[in-house]
Amino acid sequence: MVWLQQGPLFYNENEGWTRLSYKKVTLKFLYDSADEFINKAESYLDREVCYGISQNPDTKDYILIFSYDYLKCRCKKCGNSNRYYNWCQPCQINYLTNNFTNWTSGNERIDNFIQEKQLKYNSDIVFEWIPYDKFIDINEIGECGLTMAIWKDGPLSYDTQYNKGWMRRSYEKVTLKFSYDSENITDEFINKVESFLLAGQCYGISKTPENIVKDVVRNMRIIIITVLIGVNYVE
Repeated sequence: MVWLQQGPLFYNENEGWTRLSYKKVTLKFLYDSADEFINKAESYLDREVCYGISQNPDTKDYILIFSYDYLKCRCKKCGNSNRYYNWCQPCQINYLTNNFTNWTSGNERIDNFIQEKQLKYNSDIVFEWIPYDKFIDINEIGECGLTMAIWKDGPLSYDTQYNKGWMRRSYEKVTLKFSYDSENITDEFINKVESFLLAGQCYGISKTPENIVKDVVRNMRIIIITVLIGVNYVE
């Protein structure tokens, strides 16, 4: 929205009181009674740059006028503020919680672990279960359990640069860390995933389908999906 002709009033040392015409502003409509509106307006004035109050002549709804930058650090869905960009953890939690029924690893402990991490970590990149058929160009790069691959869908993250919302970086190069003899999910395996998460190197967990497991490896193999951490990884 553009504030025509008059614009906000401010003091200029050389010109005195003056107005900045055709100023871009943000309008926030509050559908409340006068008393409730006053209380909300007071709360906004304590922490925001607010130019004033207006009213829609047709609906009689009150409007607060903020600087145009007001939206830069606001969640587009709920309006909550964020220090750096318009993304917020509560909306991420709601988004991920609503998606819990749309996926499963087939293992209750793994499902619970992934869900716990999705709701706990304050990050714009989502830790998730990744079906093995989402990988292409899978190539082993050494004898330390590391394999290179391309993740067709790519990691799910919030676009903080252009504020376009939730997006995937398609065809992302990743490193697969195979954990052998992991048919029974142990504390050791969970701790290993935790260590990658704490280092900010983990996108999620996957598993090789039984029909492609090599003959010499009878047990299921769970994979930790990481960003490229190099071939010099030491077990």
